[in-house]
Amino acid sequence: MNEINLNSEVAILGERFKCTEIVKYTYTESSYTEYTLKSLTDNKVKWLEIEDEEAYLYEGIDQKKFDTFKAQFSFGKTYSGISKVKSFSGNADVDLGEVVSFVEFYSSDEENVVSMETWENGEIEYSLGKCVNINNISVYESYNKPDSTHSKKRPLPIIALVACIAIASVIMVSCFNTRKNCGQSNCSPSNPAWCCTNTTKCRVTHDDCNSIKKSKSIRSGSSGFRRFSGGGLSFGK
Repeated sequence: MNEINLNSEVAILGERFKCTEIVKYTYTESSYTEYTLKSLTDNKVKWLEIEDEEAYLYEGIDQKKFDTFKAQFSFGKTYSGISKVKSFSGNADVDLGEVVSFVEFYSSDEENVVSMETWENGEIEYSLGKCVNINNISVYESYNKPDSTHSKKRPLPIIALVACIAIASVIMVSCFNTRKNCGQSNCSPSNPAWCCTNTTKCRVTHDDCNSIKKSKSIRSGSSGFRRFSGGGLSFGK
């Protein structure tokens, strides 16, 4: 098993947790480490205690459940002692050197245990533990997931959109004026001669241009201008 650090992600018995606190205890001539684990599924808190190669996963219970399991485990082993806080990390509600007394009742196969801890301030905590194969504990280092809101594409700023429209308008007007001066000295929008896109056609009389404008060739000729206008709009997206 890899070392469990603060904020490590830990997978145990099919459930994934985040380590939020680590407390190391000493008692008599031995020591053990308690990891506070917060479920990534429902935010419930459990505690993983590891001593040498033994590991138990605990969850909090009330005194009534403790008494029930204590009676069931009456034929198993019982351990008691006093532990002292050696070190801690995270927001653990302990002090260095703080002392806690404990008594533990194990099932006959030592697969389950109930524990009662009494702190110096008189607070009593009850918990139910289950033996876990240390080789079945997977540890993953924590990582920061990218904020999906930052990865979304943002729309083009309004000022840029306005600039694009202005540029497109200048190009359109320039092209308009070019067509307007295609051979007629007095062409104007009111005169259909400005619609001519061919220099030969632009040299015909205004009357001819009137008739040409009504024909299909003039509409198809002006379609190029419509496509440009559409391109101008798409440029501003």
